[in-house]
Amino acid sequence: MKKFTLLMVAVFAMAMSANAQYTNKFWDNCAIGVEGGVTTNAHDWNTLHGAVAGINFTKGVTPLVSFEFAFTAGINNNYNWRMAHSSNVFDNVSAIASTKINLMNWFCGYKGTPRLFEIQARGGFGYMREFYPDFVGNPTKSGNDLNRAIAKFGFDFDFNLGESKAWTVSL
Repeated sequence: MKKFTLLMVAVFAMAMSANAQYTNKFWDNCAIGVEGGVTTNAHDWNTLHGAVAGINFTKGVTPLVSFEFAFTAGINNNYNWRMAHSSNVFDNVSAIASTKINLMNWFCGYKGTPRLFEIQARGGFGYMREFYPDFVGNPTKSGNDLNRAIAKFGFDFDFNLGESKAWTVSL
């Protein structure tokens, strides 16, 4: 009986030590970011441009793949599409879920620490709500909210700063 008890204590001790080695928690490799920018109309560069502000949450799953959820709001964006200004503070709000792939780690291999400069490809889909757009020249459509499916594709050019490269400025 003493051997069995001693064996059980040894098994539980090994299980506890193995559990203590587990360090991968949900909040590891997470980041919260602030977004800002200007929207443009590719057909008419001389029109007024609107601002975009937002916040995002990124979770790095591996050194190669990460997921991002972004929430943005547009201010005076309807000018770009020949619409009159909305009476609200924000002309639109959007939510996008994206996947980001670190191209530097994919093609050059992961060295164990972030590089000073990295390029990431991104792509995702989401939802946009436009508030009370007034279409110029078409008064029959004024006052209707619009719901749209949207997509976001492109590249991030990341500069990892600091001694441990914990801060990132992304363009």
